[in-house]
Amino acid sequence: MSVKSQTAHWGTCDNDECQTSMVIYPHPEAPNDLPKDTDEWVNPPTWINCPVCGCTIIWGGTDPASDILKDYR
Repeated sequence: MSVKSQTAHWGTCDNDECQTSMVIYPHPEAPNDLPKDTDEWVNPPTWINCPVCGCTIIWGGTDPASDILKDYR
């Protein structure tokens, strides 16, 4: 799989006072991309809480990992 096509899922903490951002993406050498729809994940990210304040992460979208992660090859 081409690194250009690996997908990064991003989200932001729902707490207005926190606003921590999180990105989940496959390792650049992973043979498969993450499913486009997070509902298809083995462990959907809806259970992931903010590592800073513990509130819910609101998943905002996806982008190619190489477009948003520095030196992702």
